[in-house]
Amino acid sequence: ANFDLLKSKTVAIIGYGSQGHAHALNLKDSGVNVIVGLYEGSKSKAAAESHGLKVLPVAEAVKQALKEQGSDFDAKPISVDGLDNCRIALLKAKSPARDFNFIEGMACPGGCIGGPCNLTHELKDKATIDKHGKESKAPTIESAIAFTRK
Repeated sequence: ANFDLLKSKTVAIIGYGSQGHAHALNLKDSGVNVIVGLYEGSKSKAAAESHGLKVLPVAEAVKQALKEQGSDFDAKPISVDGLDNCRIALLKAKSPARDFNFIEGMACPGGCIGGPCNLTHELKDKATIDKHGKESKAPTIESAIAFTRK
């Protein structure tokens, strides 16, 4: 893996729960431009912004990352939540008359992180993830993949 390929890119991390939080900060600490995509009203927005990350709605984060990478893909997103709405969006995607080409679909009504069906996304869980990150022998992505260059 050649990490240098990412350094000049903008990466959109979708979500800022335990995994998104870790990925976003690791990439940022490694010198990658990171945008965090969150659903409107996400409780994680303040945390991501306090870590110096740019936060946008999910579809806008994807559009911005594509734009900054020089992609000519014109994302026309639709955002839906709940399985019924996801199914309807997928059915509409088959129609040539659709007015979108990108689906942001969340199975849980209102979004899963901090919403229905989440298992553990409380302050104590964030503390556990932060503790794990501080104990890591490889605090950046570059140091974590350095062994691949030997």
